[in-house]
Amino acid sequence: MFPQAIQGSIATRKKLTSLIKVKTPCQGRKKNWTFDGELLGLQDTKLASSFLVRFRLYDELCLLKPGDYFWAKARYKMPRAFGNPSSFDYPKHLEREGIGLTASLEAVSYWKILPSQADFWENFLNQLRESIRTSLKGASLSEEARALFEALLFKNKKALLPETLHAFERTGTSHLLVVSGLHLGLCFIFAYFPFYVIFSLSFRLAQQAWAKFLASVFGCLLCFIYACLVGFSPSVLRALCFVFLGMLWLFLRKKKQVWTLLSLVAWLLLSVKPSFFKDLGFLLSFLSVFWIIYFGESFKNFTEDLLGSSWVFKNKLVHGLVWIFALSFAVQWGLMPLLVKYFHRLSLISPIANFILSPLIAFLILPGIFLASCLSLVSLPWATGLFEILGSLTDFLLKTLLWLSSLPGAWIWMRPWGVFHYLTWFLGVLALRHLRHRFFLIFSFLIIFISALSLSLWPRKVEDHLRLSLLDVGQGESFLVELPGREAVLIDGGGFAYSDFEVGLNLVVPELLSRGIISLKALVVTHADADHFKGLEEILDNFGVEELWLAQASQYHPQLQYLIKQAELKKIKIRFLAKEDCFVFNKTRWQVLWPPKSASSFKDNNQSLVFKLCYGEYCALLTGDIEKPVEKILSEDPYLSKIDLLKVAHHGSRSSSDIQFLNKISPQLSLISAGFANRFGFPHHEVLKSLNSFGRVLSTHEVGQIQVSFPPPKENPKTSKAKPSIMLPMK
Repeated sequence: MFPQAIQGSIATRKKLTSLIKVKTPCQGRKKNWTFDGELLGLQDTKLASSFLVRFRLYDELCLLKPGDYFWAKARYKMPRAFGNPSSFDYPKHLEREGIGLTASLEAVSYWKILPSQADFWENFLNQLRESIRTSLKGASLSEEARALFEALLFKNKKALLPETLHAFERTGTSHLLVVSGLHLGLCFIFAYFPFYVIFSLSFRLAQQAWAKFLASVFGCLLCFIYACLVGFSPSVLRALCFVFLGMLWLFLRKKKQVWTLLSLVAWLLLSVKPSFFKDLGFLLSFLSVFWIIYFGESFKNFTEDLLGSSWVFKNKLVHGLVWIFALSFAVQWGLMPLLVKYFHRLSLISPIANFILSPLIAFLILPGIFLASCLSLVSLPWATGLFEILGSLTDFLLKTLLWLSSLPGAWIWMRPWGVFHYLTWFLGVLALRHLRHRFFLIFSFLIIFISALSLSLWPRKVEDHLRLSLLDVGQGESFLVELPGREAVLIDGGGFAYSDFEVGLNLVVPELLSRGIISLKALVVTHADADHFKGLEEILDNFGVEELWLAQASQYHPQLQYLIKQAELKKIKIRFLAKEDCFVFNKTRWQVLWPPKSASSFKDNNQSLVFKLCYGEYCALLTGDIEKPVEKILSEDPYLSKIDLLKVAHHGSRSSSDIQFLNKISPQLSLISAGFANRFGFPHHEVLKSLNSFGRVLSTHEVGQIQVSFPPPKENPKTSKAKPSIMLPMK
């Protein structure tokens, strides 16, 4: 348990003056930095033990180094996952890293910096990082080239712009950013060959084969130093164990048994830390190596049989590149179930992208920046010059990457798999292993064709219910309407005004895809508040949408121009809606109750679109962020009567939910979207009291995502009205 002072800070959001020791280097980019630190003490409270905390700093620069001590005010929070079934379990992820708290820090200018208490090892690593970063800063590089070097050298992927990271993901080349066997293998080579040459000069050492052993020891030592530099993630630990055990294998003159080695490394890591088994990075890292081993020999023989007779392919370099192309496809096929389950997307351009980018990074950029890093310890001008040469090549690589990711059909969203898909995948795995046999070659292509066809044409299950879901997007709002049939409408997409966290892509899209929704009938923007529309920008950029709906009163709002322009570019139909508009589709009736065509006298919240959505005898009122003045106007609307479901306005704020309005509609069920422990104190206790007097009240900050299902219209009008079913997936 945490001390009472910290628990009180979590409850009241009060800042505490804290003594912090930095444990990891800063990661991120300007105004968004993170690092792990040890909480050693509080100004007015003595701590019985220290705690590991994930700190966030919103400042231009973060110059902190492991071993630094300082006093600063911090606002503490218990890590909490978003309450959607498809959301990433952030608390579990932190728990695996031994972190139980998160905190945001005040600006650096208010800190009291204490003398560093870094030990010899921390000082050595800090100086190594500093010398490399000094040569990087001195080089004339583009921002993204410098960020890519940071990612490749120090595992700082957060330094890259979101669009660059998305390009790596869409082209299936994210593995190039993961510090793993490629990086440590190059480290080993950089140490092994120079030391082997030096030790070979001694006739006695060369004769007794000690030159190879001693050079290998220095290679392993450099690998260990590099692992300390970047941190011991599952992929780094896996590669490090491979290097160490591989050298031991060779020294003991054991026959190469790569399967035994892979199993031994996995057993060692899981014995030390069993929670690795639930770590996606661990699974992807080991399964990638598994599939490379499984398919490697088969594909090598296949390419030799297929291409060996041609004089062009007798060149070993060309032969190797073709083998990389074929193997990258096979590995993607092997990893496909995990990629579909966790990322919901499949990169169709991955084999081509890996064929172009993998050799560039593996044989030119990565060895080059390792060499430049070594030179930075000897001569900064030489290191800076080499970084600048590599920077030009990196700019070309990044432009190629962005172009490949933007090609039509470069990647596709994937629905959840059924038994048929897993069966065809498994048959494909068996067939790809035996490509030298003509039957298996034809069979594997047939399986891949059937899989591709089924994944693209496999329809969603037809529903006869109307399902409404209030997603948990924190302090924001996103409301999904799944219509009878196979279509869906998304009303708002959440978003954080001053954060680069992509609510649309990270929370809303996974939830849509987990339900088999890969396109939307309509995307609805209720009004121009970032916590409602910002997530929609990401969805519009990355998702299939038929129509975009906005209030006519918001047509020229500057905050919404990006959405409107993107819709025009994509030839998406735009509807500007106003009061009294009404339309019917998929057995549902949508009636716009607010705002009127001209609502410029109202502020943004009161320009929200308000819908009365009816399905048979059931009606729901969706209110955006309207406040009491508009609610009082709506109370006089003849079209408004008692409703079954109310999406409560403005997150349960006291500025909304007028009692006269509630009396008019008498909601049986009220749903509120509010962030956990939000700084506004939503929903307000007075609002909850009023709503509870009419019916049941549910809020996302307490129960997570809320799903309500309305049955199809009854055939016999005399039968009693069935109650809608409520589902709380996270409870």
